[in-house]
Amino acid sequence: MAAWAEAGNDHERARGTAMSEHYQCLTGRRREKLMPLPLNGIDYLEVVNGGVSLRLVFVKPDGLATLDGTNIAITGGVRYPPPDVIGAGVSATDPSVLEITLQPGQPTDFSTYHLSLVAPGGGTPAGFDPESAHVAFSFKVDCPSPFDCQEVRAEPVDPAVPAPDLDYGSRDWQGFRRLMLDRIAALVPGFADDTPVDHLVALVEPLAYVADHFSYRLDALANETDLFRARSRISVARHARLLDYEVHEGANARTFIEIDYAGPDGAILPAGTPVTVRGDDRGPTIDPDAFAERAPFAPITFETMQALTLYAGNSRLAFHTWSDERCLLPHGATAASLRRVFTAGASAAELAAGDFLVLREIASPTTGLPADASRLRRHAVRLTMVKLRNDPVEGVDVYDVEWGASDALPFDLILSADAAADDAAAAPFICAEARGNVVLADHGLTLPVRDLASPAATRALTPQLDPPEAPESGAWNPLLLVGPVSRASPLDLSAATALPVSAVLANDPAAALPAITLSDGFKPWVSRRDLFSSERFDRHFVAETENDGSLRLRFGDDIMGQSAEPGLSMKVTARIGAPLDGNVGADVLAQMVTRVPGIRAVTNPLTAAGGVAPLDLKRARIEAPRAFMVQERAVTELDYVEVAERHPEVASARAQIRWTGSWRTAFIYLDRVGGGSIETAPGLRARILAYLDRFRLCGVDLFLRDAIPVPLEVKLAVCVAPGALRATVRQRLEQRLGSGVLTDGTLAFFHPDNFTFGSPLHLSRLIAAAMAVPGVASVTAETFRRRGRADQGELARGVIVPADFEILRLDSDPNVPENGIMDLELRGGA
Repeated sequence: MAAWAEAGNDHERARGTAMSEHYQCLTGRRREKLMPLPLNGIDYLEVVNGGVSLRLVFVKPDGLATLDGTNIAITGGVRYPPPDVIGAGVSATDPSVLEITLQPGQPTDFSTYHLSLVAPGGGTPAGFDPESAHVAFSFKVDCPSPFDCQEVRAEPVDPAVPAPDLDYGSRDWQGFRRLMLDRIAALVPGFADDTPVDHLVALVEPLAYVADHFSYRLDALANETDLFRARSRISVARHARLLDYEVHEGANARTFIEIDYAGPDGAILPAGTPVTVRGDDRGPTIDPDAFAERAPFAPITFETMQALTLYAGNSRLAFHTWSDERCLLPHGATAASLRRVFTAGASAAELAAGDFLVLREIASPTTGLPADASRLRRHAVRLTMVKLRNDPVEGVDVYDVEWGASDALPFDLILSADAAADDAAAAPFICAEARGNVVLADHGLTLPVRDLASPAATRALTPQLDPPEAPESGAWNPLLLVGPVSRASPLDLSAATALPVSAVLANDPAAALPAITLSDGFKPWVSRRDLFSSERFDRHFVAETENDGSLRLRFGDDIMGQSAEPGLSMKVTARIGAPLDGNVGADVLAQMVTRVPGIRAVTNPLTAAGGVAPLDLKRARIEAPRAFMVQERAVTELDYVEVAERHPEVASARAQIRWTGSWRTAFIYLDRVGGGSIETAPGLRARILAYLDRFRLCGVDLFLRDAIPVPLEVKLAVCVAPGALRATVRQRLEQRLGSGVLTDGTLAFFHPDNFTFGSPLHLSRLIAAAMAVPGVASVTAETFRRRGRADQGELARGVIVPADFEILRLDSDPNVPENGIMDLELRGGA
C-alpha cells in the first residue's frame, strides 16, 4: 500500500479557489460531481484591474443571470475593510463568469479576504451548492513573491512518546531496586528484570539492601513530638497542616470509556456503572448479580462519572470530506465535519455541545490493515459547538463540530489513503473515524463496607473498629481497615460543559477527597479536608490515613462541625482502588457491568492518567518547612511581582505602587504566556484580579496593564551559499527568525516567550540564529534599531536594551508593521 503523499496547489489558492474548510486534500472532486447536478458553484476567482474588478468563474453558466451585486458579500481584512460591491453581471465573453465591480480607491491589505454568495433572506441562493459558494482570495496576488507555487509541507506529525518517569525520591529497598532496574532497562534494550539469576539483578539487590539500611538510619526517628521525628502518617500530616502544607493521599486515575452500541436509541447508562477487565465470560457485558460474586477480587475496575444516553448512530461516525479524497485532519485542528449516521430500526446519530468524541485511526495509512492502526493516533475532544446541515451533492446530513483550542489535535490524522501506489483510479480506503457514546470514568469500585456503630450503641465491636474499651462519651474516632480508598478531586460535569478534556482528566491530589459515604438514616455525612471552616451543625468528617492504609475518622466537637452522638449508627460505603493501579494502558477495560441491551463492545481507547501515589512522608518533611516560608501577602512591589508570577497564565510581571490621589494603587504589568494582551483572553483579567486579591493589603487597589511593547526594525543582508535556492533559504530564515512555533515544536527566535521585561536583544545572537539556517553563507546587519525612533547607535553597540516595563517585539507581519518588521535582502545562491 502507498503512504499518503501531497501535491501542491498554491497557484489555485493565490487566485482564490473554493476549497474544503477543515481539511487539506489532494484530490478535489467537488467540481466533477456538480457538473451533472442542477447545482452550480464557484470554480475560482481572479483579481483584475489592480483590485477594482473581480472575475468570479463558476463551474457552469447555470443560474448566473439571477445574481447581482446584492448577492455578493466580501469580508475579511486586518488593516482595511473590504471594498464595497457596486455591481455584478454576467460577462459578455464568457457566460460562466460573473464580473464584479468594486468601489475604486478603497485600499486593501495583505490578509485573506472571503467572498460569499448570499441570498437576500440569508443562506445560499437557490441553485447553488452551499459548500462551493465561498472563496478565499487576496488583493495582493500581483505583488512579487520569492516562493515557489508548490507549498512544502512537513510530514504528518506523530504524537510524542513520553519518557519514563523515574522516582528519584525512593528511600526503601523496593524503591531503590525498582529505580536501578528501571535505569538499566532504559540503558540496555531487551533487559528483563524478572530473572532473579541474572547477574545484573544479583548486583542490584545487594546495592538496594545497603541503600535501604542507610536510608533507615537517616530516617529512624523515635517519636511524634515534631514534624521531623514523627513516624505516624497522621502526625506528619497534622504537623504539616500547621505549616500550611498538604500531605495528600494521592488521587485516582481517569479515562474515557468508548461503547459500541447497537440497541434502541435513548437507553440511559447510569452514572457509577462499573467497567472492568474481561473475565472468564467473554461477552462485553456482565450481569450485576454475577459480578457481585467476583467484585471483591476484580483486579481493575473503573466507574462512569456521569449518566450517558446511548445512540446506535454515535458508535461510529465517518468524517465527511465534501466529496474530496485523500484528506487529513491537520495538526492543531479544532473542527471537523461528521456524517449523521442512520441505523436500521433506529434514529440518526445525535451530537450536542458537551459530548465527548474520540478521533482515532482505524487502519494504517501505509498498509491499510486495521491491525496496524496506531494507538498513538487517538485523541479525545469535548465538543463546544454542533451544527447540523445538509450536503445536497452527497445527499447526506452532516454535523459540523468544533472543540476548544485546549483539545486541538496533537498530530496529523490521515482520513483516507490510496489503495495502491500504481493504481490512481482505485478508491482510497478509510483510515480514521470518530467514535461517540464516550463517557468519563474514574478508577475504583464502590463496595458496602459495614455498619458502623459508636460504643454506646454496641459493645460487640469487630477488629475493624476501635477496641471495646473505647469510652462511651467524648470524641469518637473509629478506625476503618477498608483497603486503599479511591480519591478524586470534585468535578461537576453537569455544570462544566465548557471544560476541555485536559481539565476533566486533571485530578489534583491536594484537593482529592476519599470516596467514603456515611449515612445515619437521616442525613449523609460529608467528607472534608479539615473542619476549620465547618459550622457547629455541619455534618462533616475528616478521614485521616495511617501508614498501613487504614483510615481514622474524625468528627467535629460541636464548635467546628457536629459531633457524633452516643448511640449513633451509620452505614459505610467506600470506593476501593489503589491510585497507581488505575494508570492502565489503552484497550485494557473490556467489560461493563450493566443490564442495558445492545452493547457490542466496550473499551478505553486512551491510556488512563492522573493516578498519583500518596505523598511520601520524607518528601513532606523536606517541603513542609519551606511551604511556611512562602509569602502569602504582598506589600512591596517585588511582593506583587512574585505572587503574580505564580499564576500559570503569567510568564513574568512588573509592579509599580503609586498614590493616585485617593488611595494607593498597585499597577501590575503582565507578560502573558504565549504573548498577547490580557484583554484578548476572555475572563483573564477577572481571574488574575481574583487571584491577586487575597494577597493585597487593605486600602491598596489593583490595576492590571499589558507590558509596553517595543517594536523593532531589522534589516539583514544575507549571502546565500552557492547552489542553495534563495527562495528556500528565505523561507527558512523567515520561519527561524519569526514569532511562531516551528514544526519541531521549538520556538522561533522572536517568539513572545523568548523575551520578557527588560530582556535585551544582542545582535550576535540574532546573526548566530540566522547563520544556523542551512544555505546561509554570511549575514550582515544593515539596520538594527527601535522602529519609529531615530538611530541611537544600537547597530554600533550591537544590543538593544528595553526599559523595565518594556518588552521587545518583532512580529514581521506586513499587515501590522507597527509590531516590528524585518527586511531580508538575499544575495547569491541560485
